[in-house]
Amino acid sequence: MESICLVEAKALSVLGSDLGRPSDRRASTVNKHVTKAMQQLRGALANLRSTIDINDAAGKPIAITNRDASPAHAIVLLSEMYAFLDWRPIARELADASEDPRHRALFHVLDLTELGSIVRASQNAATFHRVLVQRWLQVKMKGTAYGRVRTLGLEG
Repeated sequence: MESICLVEAKALSVLGSDLGRPSDRRASTVNKHVTKAMQQLRGALANLRSTIDINDAAGKPIAITNRDASPAHAIVLLSEMYAFLDWRPIARELADASEDPRHRALFHVLDLTELGSIVRASQNAATFHRVLVQRWLQVKMKGTAYGRVRTLGLEG
């Protein structure tokens, strides 16, 4: 299965820095980082789905097969999921962005630990795609972006 995966890393130092900050301020910072990453991923998907040339940092063209129709995953990557954040509005934002037909993508918020677990459990791209779809469905059904997908038994 061909699929596309875009990753936007945000808030990587929020939890480890300035531990004296109140939890509501840290939650607000993480929320702002997630919102900004979502905007960046929407823009990247708009470019990806269009006919404009996509180049690497050196200016060389990047060939992406079936970029207008391949399923895509747009991942906001955090260093860790911050427990004191209200993850329900983020789950709604993920669902709304995922259901927008312009994107043709499932949006996710993951931390490094979960992404590592998913990669380890995925023997190939099809399994990786399937695990992310399962995780997205869990977020949609539970109404919160806070949690982890169970990857046991998903290999193959």
